[in-house]
Amino acid sequence: MPVPSRQQSGVVNWPSLLSSRGWWGVNSGDYYETLNYGYDAARNLVQIGYPSSINLTYTRNSAAQVTGVRLAIGNKTATLASNISYLPFGPVNSLTWGNGILLSRTYDQDYQLTQQQVGNWQTTYRYDADSNISETATSLWGAVQYEYDALGRLTQEQTNSVKKAYSFDATGNRTQRTTTSLTTSDATDTQSLNYASDSNRLTSINGSTLPVDAAGNHTQINGRRFTYDSQGRLSEVYQANIYKIADYKYNALGQRIIKRAYVMGSQALAGTTTYLYDPNGKLIGQTFYDGNGQKTSGQYWFWLDNMPLAQLTANFSTLGEVSSSKLIYLHVDHLNTPRLATDSTQALLWRWNSDAYGVGSPEEDVDGDGKATSIALRFPGQIYDAQTQLSYNYYRDYNLDTGRYAQSDPIGLNGGFNTYGYVKGNPLSFVDPLGLETMVTVWQPVGFGSSSFGHVSTSINGTTYSWGPGGMTTLPTSEYLEKNGFRDGMAVGIDLTPQQEQDVKVCLSSDQGSYNVTQNNCGSPIQNCLQKVGVDTKNQLLPVSLGNRLLDMGVVKGIKEYPASRPATGRSAPWAK
Repeated sequence: MPVPSRQQSGVVNWPSLLSSRGWWGVNSGDYYETLNYGYDAARNLVQIGYPSSINLTYTRNSAAQVTGVRLAIGNKTATLASNISYLPFGPVNSLTWGNGILLSRTYDQDYQLTQQQVGNWQTTYRYDADSNISETATSLWGAVQYEYDALGRLTQEQTNSVKKAYSFDATGNRTQRTTTSLTTSDATDTQSLNYASDSNRLTSINGSTLPVDAAGNHTQINGRRFTYDSQGRLSEVYQANIYKIADYKYNALGQRIIKRAYVMGSQALAGTTTYLYDPNGKLIGQTFYDGNGQKTSGQYWFWLDNMPLAQLTANFSTLGEVSSSKLIYLHVDHLNTPRLATDSTQALLWRWNSDAYGVGSPEEDVDGDGKATSIALRFPGQIYDAQTQLSYNYYRDYNLDTGRYAQSDPIGLNGGFNTYGYVKGNPLSFVDPLGLETMVTVWQPVGFGSSSFGHVSTSINGTTYSWGPGGMTTLPTSEYLEKNGFRDGMAVGIDLTPQQEQDVKVCLSSDQGSYNVTQNNCGSPIQNCLQKVGVDTKNQLLPVSLGNRLLDMGVVKGIKEYPASRPATGRSAPWAK
């Protein structure tokens, strides 16, 4: 499954086992950033070389689980995390950040997180009979209670002072948000959303019209006007309808790779931002250049699977070398959304207390020293963009105020599916790191034996399930993708309700019987589980047949390609094409 090497603004190549180079060319000059990767004998990722002599190292145990993470900037080193331990089926249950703060997590028998202790800060989680979070209680912000409708959509969240109620139409569009003060019992804010009668397109908010283009992309939000490129990607943003304040470019993989910001009024180039991704598409950094093209600073994120551990802000000399830097440690919630940040002395610098949809600005100077701490990460897969005032979510842009995307799903409308909705109205329980949803991946045939006909894996909320002769393998999706970097893969997003996703997850976690290459092969568990929730693929024998069947059924919401990041070793069967 070939991946085109060029699209509009640049090229992204993975030419060898050990390096990944991104190249970007724009009118104001060329920007080069190189990432290097190191693997152990079992092909597990053990090192990432960031630009400017910034290096990340992973220590792994005999089960290939990461037990320690270290950072080096030139000849200076720091521990990001140590003493990382796991429960038997994978989730992290404890670690120590480099500043000495301890993480401790407690799970119930269904592996639902029930308590998290981050240093002195504690959060507890309670669940209803449908596994929806019914209450969170934190030592920082107090308790919040949640209610849901029969379809698992969040209908109410309530603190000790404020209640927010949400209403939906029959296709899952949020039609109203009412905010009520519990002190006065008065409604302090009401947001009414109206939609086109023949689609799920949002047409107005509180009576103010929201224009869209022919593809259904919003062209104006909050006083900003948007234009889109030929691929339907947001390409320009204007303030006051006439002043261009930013434009954007994307690569062949759909990743935003460059942003140019302009001085409003003069239209002079204020600065350029380039974005860095690992081979799995995870955003790991952004580098800033001034209006003259001089590299000035950068923000880099260091991950433990899908958990961001730390952020490094680096300032660069005129030679492009790190002249000064600041390392902070990130502390996340149950979704891996950053909520707190601390420094080397364990002082709290930054915190983000939002509603369920992300409404609420971060506090950037918690310690009151007059120095703001900026963290752009939001919900998993999202980074806040100041120019659009939206959260860039890989394939689309998320509007936290309306709790939906500004663009339709890249595949378009499929029957009655709501292709603008975010995680089916349940942002407490589900994430959408690609702007898509549950992914079934068909892998390229390699080697001999059963894999010579390809392979199938399924990713649900950051966890991948892979069935083979040795049984069901369950791994964090990022780790699974690393292990399969020797072959191409194509993932298709399946439109499922949160309850269907939960049912499929439970089904895949149950006993699958004995592996059989013709009767119970790698594609059988996901097909059996999909059939139980009403998606009948007619028991396809080959992985490629399953992929084609899902496409033909019209249940696919999006496609993501995983190009091989290193060559396969050994010989492959003649039919493994």
